[in-house]
Amino acid sequence: MPDTFHINLAFEPLFKANGLASFAALMHGAVGEMISCPRDRRKLYRFSLDGPEGLAGRFYLKRMTSEPLVWLLKALFLGHRPHCGPIRELRMLSALDRAGFAVMQPVAWGESRRLGLPTGGFLVVKE
Repeated sequence: MPDTFHINLAFEPLFKANGLASFAALMHGAVGEMISCPRDRRKLYRFSLDGPEGLAGRFYLKRMTSEPLVWLLKALFLGHRPHCGPIRELRMLSALDRAGFAVMQPVAWGESRRLGLPTGGFLVVKE
């Protein structure tokens, strides 16, 4: 299955102007400074973009380059379609937002799959 990629339409021109409007650029490109790398497979980056007021600012990119087998098996056992960590985080943000909590604004996200299982993904949020 091909990579999936989504971007908040309001931020698309800003990210396109900075060469960050594709799955490959956000998943594999050099983006900002790494601020956390607790494991080889999970990395957190911080970067800033200049542009129109309200859209410009600081962003955080979380990347995961593999998914632990135990998480995939747990999702399958529970009858759910498995997703990588950043996509699970996106779903949690959406649920919290619907419940009325203040949450980070998701800007872009994507996931790669092989044989129907996630092999990696990313999530970009606005500070």
